[in-house]
Amino acid sequence: MFEQVLARPLFLIFPVMFGGIIHMLVVRYDWLRSLKVPVSQVAFGKNKTWRGFFIMPLSVMLGWAVMRLLNAHVLPITWTPDIMAQWWKVGPLVGLFYVVGELPNSFLKRRLGIREGALPEKGRWFFFLMDHLDSTITCVLIYMIFFGIDKMTALFCIAWSVIIHTSVNYALYLAGIRKNPF
Repeated sequence: MFEQVLARPLFLIFPVMFGGIIHMLVVRYDWLRSLKVPVSQVAFGKNKTWRGFFIMPLSVMLGWAVMRLLNAHVLPITWTPDIMAQWWKVGPLVGLFYVVGELPNSFLKRRLGIREGALPEKGRWFFFLMDHLDSTITCVLIYMIFFGIDKMTALFCIAWSVIIHTSVNYALYLAGIRKNPF
């Protein structure tokens, strides 16, 4: 049970969080400006850019490569699904769906007049959760569909992701990399 509650979810979350941190550094330091073109400013706002569609798949792939090295040399994990052998495929797939998963939430917020990066006063907790769950749910669905992750592991992935995502965002805010804490 410990493995399903903690080890498996963290194993699956690490590469995505790694990719998200790389993406935040790219955004913070405005690297790859030529890709900083909104996908659709009207539909999703100015912050959903082609740069994210480029960076997230590559950085999540890099996160899987790091996880593979850690698994081989530092933290041997007995549960290693087919994902480990296919890190070069799963990284871009999960990274792409991470970005795609954020689009419906951004679309809804723009329709409601909520500005980019903001949480409204009314429905604040709903949008806080959506900001932390949208991409997580799509990533977990990819893990379930393509790699056979069981439902219990998927649920713990989602729960741990909210906790870790919130903590990492706050740490990045304290480090001056994010503009807002959540």
